[in-house]
Amino acid sequence: MKKYHLLIAMLFNLFMLNAQVAFEEGYFINEQDEKIDCLIKNLDRPNAPRSFTYKLTTDAPEEKGKMSEVKEFGMGERIKFVRHEVLIDRSSNLPSELNKKRGAEFEKETLFLKILVKGEASLYFYQHKKFKRFFYQLNGNDLEQLVYKRYLAKTNRIGTNNRFRQQLKVSLDCVDLTSTKNLSYTKKDLVKLFESYNKCKEVAYITYEPKKNNIGKIHLWLKTEAMYSSLGYSLSDIYYDRINKSKKSINYQYGLSIEYVLPFRNKKWSILLEPTYQTYSDEVERLYEFIEVTEKISIDITSLEVPLGIRYYMYFNKDAKLYFNVHYLMDWY
Repeated sequence: MKKYHLLIAMLFNLFMLNAQVAFEEGYFINEQDEKIDCLIKNLDRPNAPRSFTYKLTTDAPEEKGKMSEVKEFGMGERIKFVRHEVLIDRSSNLPSELNKKRGAEFEKETLFLKILVKGEASLYFYQHKKFKRFFYQLNGNDLEQLVYKRYLAKTNRIGTNNRFRQQLKVSLDCVDLTSTKNLSYTKKDLVKLFESYNKCKEVAYITYEPKKNNIGKIHLWLKTEAMYSSLGYSLSDIYYDRINKSKKSINYQYGLSIEYVLPFRNKKWSILLEPTYQTYSDEVERLYEFIEVTEKISIDITSLEVPLGIRYYMYFNKDAKLYFNVHYLMDWY
């Protein structure tokens, strides 16, 4: 027989380990243009930060880096944010929140922008839960947003303002942009374009978002469990009066735990498969008091449980983490 169970159990497990750390080596530049080396808490979120958490040393208390006090911060040549005052269009890209204006609606704001490419032509990125925006800068001049906007056209069709293509065609004169209709408003296309421009100009440049490791990790564990249990009884049969409760006995589980750690979001998510074989053997007495007969019943139960689930890790420091599991359980017996 096969049974399915939805096991929505938040399993809290705190482990001590030396795996992934919550803080990474980094730096920030304050209002006095002083560069301060520190440890920065892992920025494991897609949206642009308005502040960040850091420690001056491993044992130092956590402090908050505020936008009003920090000009720039980063972690090696992987992540770098710079404070800029820019004109930004905050029009939502969500279909349910589109408006009928085709043109961008700019507002002046001070933001932490993520640098994607730094060179004679630089590319910056800002992400909000409702939209993504790219900015560009030439020869150290003011930043300008690359305009891409979805809007409600006539008859409630969704139109697209792709002005960014014309902006780049005019500004990046060293690369062939005679046909820009296939250029998309994505990191992949725009980073490649700005790298090509800097190469064409034969100037040094840095790409701050290198290719990610797309290979996950597999963890395997063999497990054996012993359970101390006994069989209960029921008075449901009119032909006998009772079943004597069995003595407690030790029963065993044998299983394999397979975890695949996904290669994104700082490897905080994983997929779990934990097939487990269980056995239960016992003997009880069924007493027919009406005819004074006792019958011995042998019980042998085997089952195969296959929990399939996901796991999310939360890191507190370099030695401790907490994880949450959600399982969908299939049971054959």
